Amino acid sequence: MKDLNNKVALLTGASSGIGAVIANLLAQEGVTVVGVARSKSGLNNTKSIIENLGGEFHGVPFDISQTSKLSELKVQVTNAVGEVDILINNAGIEEYNYFQDYDLEYIEKITTVNLIAGMELTRQFLPQMLDRGGHIVNICSLAAKKGESFNATYSATKGGLALFTDALRQEVHGTSVGVSAIFPGLVKDVGMYSDSQVKAPLILGTISSNKVAGAVIKAIKKDKPDVIVNSGPLRPLLAINALFPNFGNWFARVTGIFDFCRKRADLGE
Repeated sequence: MKDLNNKVALLTGASSGIGAVIANLLAQEGVTVVGVARSKSGLNNTKSIIENLGGEFHGVPFDISQTSKLSELKVQVTNAVGEVDILINNAGIEEYNYFQDYDLEYIEKITTVNLIAGMELTRQFLPQMLDRGGHIVNICSLAAKKGESFNATYSATKGGLALFTDALRQEVHGTSVGVSAIFPGLVKDVGMYSDSQVKAPLILGTISSNKVAGAVIKAIKKDKPDVIVNSGPLRPLLAINALFPNFGNWFARVTGIFDFCRKRADLGE
């Protein structure tokens, strides 16, 4: 999908953080953005920013954790803008904690929002994309490449989303549907890490939300299977970890990554 002008994108988690930045960059490409989030005021803020720059944004307040009602969301979106060309599953929740201190309600909630909702939205919109073409982008995380200590539930959901993306890409090969996974590292200017009281080890590096949004645009235009967005030299380290898992665990301890995650859990970030 080389030309995004006049396309329609459905974007979850569009009220703040990376989602709002992705929405803005999509609008600059001429995309009509349908933003979904629980916060009506947040959606209105994104809408104001985009429309002040001449873009088009439609906010739909909706709790995507209500997965049995996502078919209703599809009807709302279709009635508002017609067929969707691009689906971006961006919404997600995260909380560092000792695993034994999570409760079942949290585990179910994060799994629903981070994984099941994206799968169900894909199931809802995929048939029309197979008929007319389209692109699906799933915002994963580097935690999907190497599990983070004290962030096990989040890692599991993002890892599941990454494998879902890979499997679906193989399934639709030869059709006019593209499927991409984005793997951001620590985002320094918006979202959870930007408010953190704990400084990340230098080896992890940090990135801007604009860089993540740019990776989304690149993935759609060039039909990239996956894009790692990070400033540090993590790709070769991840490759080594895949071959030697004990190396990855040792590396996380000696570079301070383990302590970084534990401190965030202690602070309840």
